[in-house]
Amino acid sequence: RNKIILSFLAVALGTILLMGLIMRQAIDTGLTGYARRNQESRSLQLVEALKNGHQQTGDWSFLPALFHYAPVSALEFVVYDPSGRLIFNSREYQRPRRGMGSNANTLARGDTQVYDLDVAGTKIGSVAITPLGLDGLLSVQDRLFRTTLFRSLLRAAIVAAGVALLLALFLSGQIVNPLRKITVAATHLAAGNLKTKVPVETDDELAELAQTLNTMSEQLLKLEELRRQLTQDIAHELKTPLASARALVEGMSDGVIPADQTNLLSLLDEIDRLNQLVGDLSELSRAQAGRNQLRKVPGSPAAVVTAVAKRLRPAFDEKGITLEMAALKRDLKAQALIDERALERIFENLLSNALRHTAKGGLVRISVQQDPATPASIAFTVSDNGDGIPAQHLPYIFERFYRADPSRSRATGGTGIGLTIVRELTEALGGNVTVQSQPGKGTSFTVVLPLLA
Repeated sequence: RNKIILSFLAVALGTILLMGLIMRQAIDTGLTGYARRNQESRSLQLVEALKNGHQQTGDWSFLPALFHYAPVSALEFVVYDPSGRLIFNSREYQRPRRGMGSNANTLARGDTQVYDLDVAGTKIGSVAITPLGLDGLLSVQDRLFRTTLFRSLLRAAIVAAGVALLLALFLSGQIVNPLRKITVAATHLAAGNLKTKVPVETDDELAELAQTLNTMSEQLLKLEELRRQLTQDIAHELKTPLASARALVEGMSDGVIPADQTNLLSLLDEIDRLNQLVGDLSELSRAQAGRNQLRKVPGSPAAVVTAVAKRLRPAFDEKGITLEMAALKRDLKAQALIDERALERIFENLLSNALRHTAKGGLVRISVQQDPATPASIAFTVSDNGDGIPAQHLPYIFERFYRADPSRSRATGGTGIGLTIVRELTEALGGNVTVQSQPGKGTSFTVVLPLLA
């Protein structure tokens, strides 16, 4: 805060000093011009007085009396006859001049101006006039006026400096106090209090900073909630197969359940389910943490998708579901930077998801076409005519462990991570995935990947 106050004061004092210098220069220039015009006017009045006096008296005997004439104040003059002989010199009179004080003869003298004196066209002499005063121009009254004006400016500067200090204190408080609140809030966030908020009281850059901190706090709180939810979801997903496996083992050990092939296969199913969950979690972790570790090489994404469909076709045939793939030759030849294993995993998950949610006699179709909206990309759409997904679930369908089926029954299968893996791997390949669905009509997942130029 002290630095802000000193900065304000430095700027204010610098401005005051600069304005003072400019105003002093302007005052000096104005007074000098005023004094010059005033002295010139007095000199002309003196010339006229000399002419009139000589015309009235016919000689120069009136000159001593003229010395005390008002326009003569602050002037020194010497009168000469037409031949140049000295007639009168005002410096010989040492009496105090009006307006000049007792030290009139010690004042500075200005430039001397010589004026010819003539009456009715006849030259009667000449006069040399020298202004007296500061710098030969300013009288004592002028000097007093300037001194008074400068003192007033100094007082105004002192008052302005005081006002600047008060403004600096006020404005620094307006800046520092919000910063202190933001600092305290940041300290609380660092200590783990993610519900900390900074009050937004203004509409400026500091308010934007406070709002940004509040947004960060909200995001951190959401991440913390997601972490807790993830822990709960994992615990839930692990609990069911573990409980089933434990019940089977306890029943067999107690002799309640026979240790025959059927029950042993049920136990194996639960173990497989655990293995699948652990494998999916491991793959999701790798997909999220190792996006830059994919081994991308030029290849045909359509060829990879075709191979995946061919490999999974027996499962569709066994359930009585038709699996179709529609693609043009140019789409099959389109090249992109791909990681084959990642691309296989994407469409294995999408096709497995379609297989689980499509009834016997249904249709699952894979369509491939270069995206007309983005010519440098290719779109793969996996659509089915199965159950469909209610609209309220669509925004969350790619979240970990999220299922539109709240019962999490085994009839729908899966671990709830497959679509999350699809999204992470698709984004790692530089693409994006979207979903469209209508309950009772089916669901379509579209994966868009960039092509090589």
